[in-house]
Amino acid sequence: MDKDFFILANSIKDVGSYPQHQKMSLDENGYDYCAPNSVHKLWTDNFLESRPNFNSIQLSNKVILTDKISSTPIPWQVLIVSKKLLSILMEYNLPPNRVYSVPVLHNREPVSDYFAVHILSPKSFLDEVNYEKSKFWITSGFENEKIKELKITSSNELKLEHSKLNSMRQRVRSEYFSMKSDFLRQMDLFAIPSPAFPVKYFISSNLKNAIEKENCTGVRFIERKNWQEPFIHKVLWKSLLKLPHS
Repeated sequence: MDKDFFILANSIKDVGSYPQHQKMSLDENGYDYCAPNSVHKLWTDNFLESRPNFNSIQLSNKVILTDKISSTPIPWQVLIVSKKLLSILMEYNLPPNRVYSVPVLHNREPVSDYFAVHILSPKSFLDEVNYEKSKFWITSGFENEKIKELKITSSNELKLEHSKLNSMRQRVRSEYFSMKSDFLRQMDLFAIPSPAFPVKYFISSNLKNAIEKENCTGVRFIERKNWQEPFIHKVLWKSLLKLPHS
């Protein structure tokens, strides 16, 4: 039986302040985001040659500590997690990844046992899309207004259509998409390395259930059992932008 998949998202309730992590470093000189080992150099397709500089993850006294920490400075392909959540993740099938211990300060006091999990999204994942069961459009603007439907049958054609665009406002977007069954059976967490798809992790029901069983906090799951759910980008944005009032 094939696994169901969900979208892994940050919890926006019971976290105190969202995003929980909004600032790096207490150093008077600040954090150098342009440095070669900066967290801004953590890409989706390769690891850094040197250890990334996570010094340090600052959480204000308004923040409630959770098993997954939402972050603004650290890119989405790096999960900041507790030791408990890390141990669960490592029991399941993930893409290539590296784990780093990270210094976390909560109201300027050190908190132990937090880790950064840098998870790659290899370009080869684009070949795991079932293009015959997917639908693409050229869209325009934040609302992804449909301009022209595209017939795309391979990852090479997808890249070619991206290269043809002559406007910063236009994008190639999936209205819906399907992944190959063999790939889904092999993976429990993955993202697709292309702006044509949602920039989020998809998580298997098996891993989701394990996280929920251990009552891990700071995470929520957006249901997406049907790989042909339409207007996935609008569904995501409407859900993810429902932030609590300050």
